[in-house]
Amino acid sequence: MGASLAFALGRADRSILAGAASQEKRLDAIGGVLVFALLTTLLLGLSHLHGGEPSFSSGGLYHLPVLALSFYCLITLLIAERRAENPILPLLPFRNHVFSSAIASNGILQMTMLGIFFLTPFFMERGLHLSTTHMAILLTSQQFYNVMTSYLGGWQRVGTGRGSEYV
Repeated sequence: MGASLAFALGRADRSILAGAASQEKRLDAIGGVLVFALLTTLLLGLSHLHGGEPSFSSGGLYHLPVLALSFYCLITLLIAERRAENPILPLLPFRNHVFSSAIASNGILQMTMLGIFFLTPFFMERGLHLSTTHMAILLTSQQFYNVMTSYLGGWQRVGTGRGSEYV
């Protein structure tokens, strides 16, 4: 796919490419700072960095204000991106309900998959009473299998005659 795109761009009209490159687009620095602030405050709010009992309830004076600041950064980012000339996060596609629901369902899917990948080692070690070494071998073999199958699945047969080859 990448090679075909490179060949297509190589054959493209040079004046179109020059016109597209000459259009000056300014970086949305405010949006970049707000995305950084949002992600930093969200990460700090979900992490356990305060002293004391290791529970969410004991750190309420730490977690809740930082999460509130994260929510404030999100609202500020949305307002700033709505007014930006060249936004980092274009909001126009989110007006399409099909697109928005697809993004939301994909986010839910990714979060549940991440939860499963995060909890599997704990289940294997504590629930099945496996040793850490045995668990590491199982998880490493799973990743090896994922890498190999994705590599094999990515092969494409190029050509149809005798000289066809796999890329």
